[in-house]
Amino acid sequence: MKILECVRLSRSYGEHAALKECSLTLEERRMHVLLGPSGCGKSTLLEVLAGLQPCAQGTIRLHGEDVSAMPPQQRRMAMVFQTPACFPHMSVKENIMFASPAQDEKAEKKAREIAAMLKIDHLLERRASALSGEEKQRTAIARALMKDADIILMDEPFSALDAPLARALGEELCRLQRHLSLSILYVTHDQQEAMRMADQMFLMHEGRIIQEGTPLQLYEDPRSLFAARFLCSELNVIAADVQEGQLRFGEMNLAVPFPLPQGKLLMAIRPEHVRLGTKGWPGARIDESRRSGALYHTRAAWLGQTWQIVSLALPSGDQISFDPADCLFFDPHTGLRIQQ
Repeated sequence: MKILECVRLSRSYGEHAALKECSLTLEERRMHVLLGPSGCGKSTLLEVLAGLQPCAQGTIRLHGEDVSAMPPQQRRMAMVFQTPACFPHMSVKENIMFASPAQDEKAEKKAREIAAMLKIDHLLERRASALSGEEKQRTAIARALMKDADIILMDEPFSALDAPLARALGEELCRLQRHLSLSILYVTHDQQEAMRMADQMFLMHEGRIIQEGTPLQLYEDPRSLFAARFLCSELNVIAADVQEGQLRFGEMNLAVPFPLPQGKLLMAIRPEHVRLGTKGWPGARIDESRRSGALYHTRAAWLGQTWQIVSLALPSGDQISFDPADCLFFDPHTGLRIQQ
């Protein structure tokens, strides 16, 4: 069921358009992740949804009710910022209970229960000024839960933490979201974080949502070269030419995997689909191989271009191979996907 819908939202700073008729729909009890590069309008969108910034045009509906003109305190939304927004002179318990309209025993009991879920119940009497960055962010999340909001907006809440801790907190947040059936819109610029956490993902570029779907749908079926590159930073992109059913690049001629328009296009191959060994097309030279966890990331030169290869085993040999059916094809002028 729809919980939040925004239709054609626009927001500008002087001559710079931060949001350009941006639209999205959120479903109840799901972890939604808004992904995009820095400066694409992610934080602006969250602040417009929360009522912290006005929008020049567009509509925001919460449970079907138009809340576009409502002040922030009436929108039944909670927000967790990138920098933990805790009152330094207050205790953890006071910070959590600040979001509660009632300050009675029932509210205090609820605050203690939320603190226990976020593993900060032993810190309830400690002042926020004495907390670590992780503890402050846990406190900020607890305060958002205390509000009983219809939806929680999170603006890169773990980006200031070191990578292992940020990953652990992200996994913890996902478990909490499922356990409490929370509706969350989580902003990040980290593709791996988005792929791990999202039930539904929105890809944003230059003030617009350009694609949405599950993480797997966006990765395997990108609609544009931007989407393909942003979700796979090591994507191999090759300028090619289609003539008489043949795909030509460098000295290679391959049969097209499906009917493609005649002329120039861009061919993209994910690094996990490229193999380097003793079978294939000769002439490759390994420039560098490095191990990252269980995978080897190899950079090789072939046909005058650098190729990125990801494999479980350390590559050897000088022959590259790949299946043209694994390739993606894009219009070189519009960047849009050419599909069967």
